[in-house]
Parts: sequence; C-alpha cells; structure tokens
Amino acid sequence: MEIDFSTQINDVILAIQDGKLDEFLGELNGEIYSRMTVLQSRKARETRQQLEVGTKVRLGNRMKPQYLSNRAGEVVEFKNSRILVKLDCGPIGKFRTGRVLCPLTALEVIQ
Repeated sequence: MEIDFSTQINDVILAIQDGKLDEFLGELNGEIYSRMTVLQSRKARETRQQLEVGTKVRLGNRMKPQYLSNRAGEVVEFKNSRILVKLDCGPIGKFRTGRVLCPLTALEVIQ
C-alpha cells in the first residue's frame, strides 16, 4: 500500500515556516542533506553507466559559469569522477579549447 504524503508534507512545511519546528531544524537539515547525497550518488552512478567516449550530453542548468548551462557536447575523456566534454559550440568564455571538465551530476545524456 502506497502512502500519500502530500498533505503531511504541506503541514510540515507550514510548521517550519511558522517556526514550530525550530528546535528540530538541525536534525531535519542533516537528514535532508544525507538523503540528497544518496540521491546524487545514485544519479552519478546511473549517468556513468550510460556514458562512453562519443556519448552526446547536455550540461545541466546549474553549471557554473552560467553560460555553460544547457550546452550540448560530446564525452571525450574520463578523469576519475569527472568527465571531459567537448562543447558543440566550440570555445566559449574562459574555455578556449571548447572542453569542459564536468561532474557526473551535471550531465544529462542526449538520446
């Protein structure tokens, strides 16, 4: 049986906004951070399994500098937990070679 948390989460959000959970904010923050870390690691593993040299990717909208956001490119090399991507647009900004070293969590495979 699946539980619908939608009304409960709204109650929790309102309680946080009203200051009713102030004494628990540190604990809540820690648990949320831990869960987000697990989800990011899972996404990175899943992305890595889809990648090989030549795979077309899109840089995420959180890439910094911002002008890299949503740029497309091609995987050219694996460097530990990061991926070297050759941008389709070529050189841009401080990336004079048109290549950007990206974390796995910043990439989306283009089908």
